This record gives sequence, structure tokens and C-alpha cells, in this order.
Amino acid sequence: MKPAEVYIESGLSDTLAGLPATELSVSRVPNVYTHRMSPWRWGPVVTFLCGDVAALGLISGILSVAYNWNVVLKIAPLFGLLGIAFVLSGLYEASTMHPAEEIRRATIVTNIFFAACLASFWVVDATGPFPVRAWTVTWLLSVVLLPTCRAILRVLISRTSWWGIPVVVLSAGDAGEAVVRTLKRWPELGFKPVALLQDDLQMNEIEGVPVLGKVRLAPNIATRYRIPCAIIASPGLEHRQLVDLLGQYTKFFKRVFVIPSIRGSSALWSSGSYAGLMGYGVRHNVWSRWGRFSKRIVDLIGATIGLIVLAPIFGLIALLIKLDSRGPVFYTQLRMGQGGKCFNVLKFRTMFQNADAMLEEILQNDPASYEEYEVYRKLRDDPRVTRVGKILRRYSLDELPQIFNVLMGHMSIVGPRAYLPKEISHMEGLERIVLQNRPGITGLWQVSGRNLLSFEERVDVDVHYVHHWTPWVDLYILARTIPVVLTGEGAC
Repeated sequence: MKPAEVYIESGLSDTLAGLPATELSVSRVPNVYTHRMSPWRWGPVVTFLCGDVAALGLISGILSVAYNWNVVLKIAPLFGLLGIAFVLSGLYEASTMHPAEEIRRATIVTNIFFAACLASFWVVDATGPFPVRAWTVTWLLSVVLLPTCRAILRVLISRTSWWGIPVVVLSAGDAGEAVVRTLKRWPELGFKPVALLQDDLQMNEIEGVPVLGKVRLAPNIATRYRIPCAIIASPGLEHRQLVDLLGQYTKFFKRVFVIPSIRGSSALWSSGSYAGLMGYGVRHNVWSRWGRFSKRIVDLIGATIGLIVLAPIFGLIALLIKLDSRGPVFYTQLRMGQGGKCFNVLKFRTMFQNADAMLEEILQNDPASYEEYEVYRKLRDDPRVTRVGKILRRYSLDELPQIFNVLMGHMSIVGPRAYLPKEISHMEGLERIVLQNRPGITGLWQVSGRNLLSFEERVDVDVHYVHHWTPWVDLYILARTIPVVLTGEGAC
């Protein structure tokens, strides 16, 4: 018997004392396999491969229409070489990779590959076997479609039962519950919580994840169910206690992640180390001149293209609003922008004209609605919303006129939530971070559950976005916005 097995067998009677005999039954923990062909190993590979094939198929179709199939047949063989470049760059690995990092790496590899190929064409032969113009178009399409298709498919497939590396959450207080809910909300991060171990939580399960008992059960869980990863979320522990916990209980896991006690860190969107130092890294890219300039250029280009493409939809929505209820098509509301400067955000009207008076009456006469509004600053079943308004809100169509706010410099395409001036008292001083940025039409909180998040959670997520902004994070949020909008996820 191996040393680890001796340790576990000898400590079973003491470790499981006071627990029902079925506490660690197979029925409590999802079926987990760790052999080479287990789903959590090959699932991401198949997902990424399907995303790349879909993108390359779409590119081939566009080339066949713009040029002809002869051009596609000439260029297609090099797609195989691009696939090899992706493999060598780790873009088909089953290990967890941050979605934004995946987009960054895929974009860089694609650019290097096409640039190298194009340069070789000119070195070998100025004309070459490949039409340079068609190759350049293929390059541009690949840079856009390959990362986008990968990201969208990752969001959709990650909600299946076979996606994600099994992980046990070890926690104290309510930190473990927050981590489990975050991992459930963001399955594409690659971690599938299968069990929660916590000393002071009197619950049987959290969102379908069983609470199996105390933290001391970790060695038994890791060995019995062959779970490779653990997440420690115990912000109340002192340094020595954390070291003891790491040394005693986590040596049976292949990988261990520690969540620090910082508000907003539960989004799990940060790197675990910087410059060789373990800790919680904070980036300030969005506060740099280059970061602000590049973000503004992208906003102007995106908003201009969006306005041209969406013009017919604007007209249709305006007509439906007029036919549904009395009042103007557009609705303006005072919101806080960059630096705390207030501006009028533009939306399609989704409520009756006397909505403010109706809200005051509802909050005064309905204690349940008052409590809900205090937590979420919204009402999920809001009687003030019109019939057309419910549809517009469900699919976020009411936000489309904010494109004009982007063009005027009030907002960004991706950014924090645009908060009301009266909400500043509920932000607990964190407005000093959030209001450093232009608010966005979409953002991390909008694709993290939208109205299912409490107000405090929204602020935390926005703070996390500001601290960890990169262009790749924005691209991933945009890609994730598509399925969220189409499914109406988190809408009220």
C-alpha cells in the first residue's frame, strides 16, 4: 500500500467520525474519471477544434463568394499548418486557460503565421502561387473569426456535463459559497466544482454541489474520487493557518489555487503570479495613455459600424414602442460617467411614463418589493415595464441607443455599469475605482448574471474589471455578450 493510502486508511475512523455512513457515497459526488480519455481531458480539445473548423469553414465560404473555389483550394492546405501552430502554442490543451488569454494567444499566433507566410511568398516569388490580396483578406478574417468562434463555442459547450476539470472547494465562512456560485456562473473558466468542504456551513448543497463535511476530509475526497484540483477560499485564516492547511490537506491534489480575501477577487479572472511572486496581481492598463487611446479608437470604429448596421432595427423598435404605449420612443436618465461627471444615458423606453411615481407607491405598499429593491436596486417582476419593454429588456435591445453615448464620449462599448448618482452611497467607497472608466454598453457584470447579481456583487465585478482590464478581456466579454443576449440570461 502506498504511503498516501496508509495515511488515509489509518485516519478514516477519526476523519469520518460523526458523519453518516453515506456521507462520502458515490451518489454525493459526481462521477469523475481521470484516465487519459476522460471527458474533462478531451472535451476542451474537441470544443476548440470544432470552433476552429467552423471559423475556417466560414472563411472559406466568404472567399468562394468574393473570389472563387480555386483560391480556396490553394489556400486551404495552409490552414493545416495553422492548426499545427495552434497545437504547438498550447491552444488545444485540456488544462484551464483564461478565456481572455486564449483569445490573446490565438490572435498573436494567427498574426505571426500569416505574416510569415506572406513574407515567404514575396521572398520566393513576387507573384507566388497564392493571390496576395486573397491571402491578406484571409488573414484579416482569421484574426477576427478564429478567436470569436472559439470564445462563443467555449461559452456554449462549457455548460455541458462533461466540460471542466473536477475541483473541490475548501473554505471558511461564506467564501466557499461565493466561489461555487462564481464557478457555476463562469463554467468556461474550466473548473467544475464537485464538492465543498467547510467547517461551519450548515447546508447540504449549494447550486447542486454537495457539502460533504469538514475541511479535514480533503485527503479522503482527493484519493477516493481521484479529483485533481482544489481551491482554498478561506480569507479569515492567518498566514500560519493557511500554510498548515496547504501542507496537511492539499498535497493529495495535483493543483491548488488560493483565493485571496479581496473584494471582487471571486471573479477568478486574475493570474496567480506576477514576476515569480505568488499573490494577487492588479493591472492598471486601462489607466495608461495607450490603453485609453486604443480603447477610444475601438469604441469609435465599433459604434460607427454598429449604428450603420443597426439602423433598420432602430426604426422597427421605435414603431413597436409607439404602437404599444403612449409616450416618447427614447428615455433619458442621469447616470455617472468617467470622473463622476453626470450625463444623460439614452435608451429605448421600456416603462410607462409615470414609472417613478409607480415605483414609490410599490416600495411603500409592498415590503417584499422594498427588500428586493434594497438588494438589487431593481425589481425582477416590475409592473412598470410595458409589453414591448419586457422583450426589449430580455434581449438588451433597449440598450442599443447608447451607441450615441459612445460616439459622444460618454460611454464605451465595454466597461463598468453606468450607476445612478443616488447609488453612490451604496458603493462603499469603491466608486473611486469604478468611476475612473467610462461606463459600458456591455461589461463583465452584464455577462456575469446581469440582474441576478446583488448590487454589491455588481460593484465587486466592476472593480475587478477595472483592475484587470486588457483588450483581450474586452474581446472575450463581447464574444460572451452574444449568447447572453440571445438567450436572455439573467434578464428580469
